[in-house]
Amino acid sequence: MKRLSLLLLLLLAWPVVAVSCSLPDLPVLADGDAEISDAGAEGAISAANQAESGPVESGVEASADAEAGGVLDASAPDCSAPTTLECNGTCVDPTLPAHCGSCGNACVGPKAGAGTAFCASGFCGVSCEVDSSTPLACAGACVDPTQPANCGACGNSCAGPPSTQGQAVCSLDGGGLPLDAGGDGGPCGITCNATYHARGADCLPDADDGGSGTADASGALGVCPSGLTDKVTTCTPGSSPSCAKGCGPELPVGSTQTNLGNKECDCSTSGVYLCQACIYESPLPGCYQPAASPPSCAAGVVDTVQCTTPCSGTGTGNDVCTLMTDAGKLDGCVCIQGPTAPIWTCQTSWF
Repeated sequence: MKRLSLLLLLLLAWPVVAVSCSLPDLPVLADGDAEISDAGAEGAISAANQAESGPVESGVEASADAEAGGVLDASAPDCSAPTTLECNGTCVDPTLPAHCGSCGNACVGPKAGAGTAFCASGFCGVSCEVDSSTPLACAGACVDPTQPANCGACGNSCAGPPSTQGQAVCSLDGGGLPLDAGGDGGPCGITCNATYHARGADCLPDADDGGSGTADASGALGVCPSGLTDKVTTCTPGSSPSCAKGCGPELPVGSTQTNLGNKECDCSTSGVYLCQACIYESPLPGCYQPAASPPSCAAGVVDTVQCTTPCSGTGTGNDVCTLMTDAGKLDGCVCIQGPTAPIWTCQTSWF
């Protein structure tokens, strides 16, 4: 019976012993340690959340402060005269070519020639050096006003001869180049290649008139037909001879010739007469020698109109007066003895 009781006791006690033998490898934690560990985990989670959320909230606030103008206002310059224009954080002078009226409006110098850019009221321009060979400003470039492209003024282009046997020229000496010497009555004209001569606005072969094409002031050429008109009267090329035509002003009655000068007229290849410039004797007769600054003619003075006292002999040195015609030409007028009474005789470009 005792053995049976002992056996039963051992069987009942076995699980406890087994448990007690395995427990030493698994330490038992008190309830307080478990709460601390739980609290530490919660604290770690909270710290992690703060680590994520904290910088984001700070960044938002910093951005808001920046948008409020704290940083931008500090960098904006306070511009004052003369640098009143702000361009990319720098104060500049809007009256200077670099930023003419606005930041992006930069004035550039001339396309050609010697000069500089300038700014006026927000608009760009070019100033050419007066003492250089290109003192004339034309379309953004500095050009030479003595050249045919802009002869005396922008856009005044001198044309070369239609025959292409010469070149356009520009003369600004004040005398001008008359129509019958390859000119336009102003500063434009032409020069011709060798063996060619100027007739009107073209260059014709010297063979057309059998000579050099120079006018004969002595009248050695035959007299031109009555009524011959330059560039109008027709002729036969190769057979119609060159001739001499008198050109004004007229001479007093009794003179050896009717006009003060002569010009040679030749039959051109186009079938019309073309006349050269008038040739005058040098020096001019006394009555036709103008003063250094000839006076303007009195009201009513017109070519062939009667005058009071004709010039005679050597003249007084002040017998020539000037008259601006309706065509804008400057005529020189002299009072001479006409067929029946003293008359005014006037002509352009004879002195």
